[in-house]
Amino acid sequence: MRPKTERVTVAGLRLGDFMKTERAKAEGVKAEARGKMRFRDALQIYENRLDNDYTLKPRTKDYYKERVAALLKSWPELNDSDVAKITKTDCVNWASTYRKQSSASAFNNTVNVLRQVIKIACEAGARYENPATAIDRSAVKPKALKLPEPGKFLELVAAIENSKVNSCYLAADLVRFLAFGGFRKNEAAHVRHGRIAISRGEKFFFE
Repeated sequence: MRPKTERVTVAGLRLGDFMKTERAKAEGVKAEARGKMRFRDALQIYENRLDNDYTLKPRTKDYYKERVAALLKSWPELNDSDVAKITKTDCVNWASTYRKQSSASAFNNTVNVLRQVIKIACEAGARYENPATAIDRSAVKPKALKLPEPGKFLELVAAIENSKVNSCYLAADLVRFLAFGGFRKNEAAHVRHGRIAISRGEKFFFE
């Protein structure tokens, strides 16, 4: 005889699946009761939020708008679709085709836009689940860095230093600072004089 606790656990899991299925079936009813939401309606809300997001740089906003354009171009009928009727199969089928046409990063960011737009529809009560979560992300391969040989690097710095174009020669010290300090531009921008100690010709940087 199986323990009652096991039966309760199984029953709980089945109840969860049943409720999930019933909620999914009720999506169309909810959307009809509140007014159908087309994808373009949710997209408009997404774009308004994007425009009003002060934490994003203008170029970042433009990039996400490019992803919106790429999404609609690769899935032409999406814009007029009732969000309640977009299925996981629809999303996965679109993704399988679009994945072959774009880079991994472009694909992932376009999927992110799709998820965010449908999430807005979920917030509005137009549907229960977000079918775009069924799409697997593409693996992004890190770019292989091809660094110059030490001799070539010194030649590069010398060429910058001896340049007679405006004040470009001043950039030689910046190049040395970035290279020998191992900094990225954003990191170097936050280095302050008080964090640098000079002793016997060596510089030490304090966190």
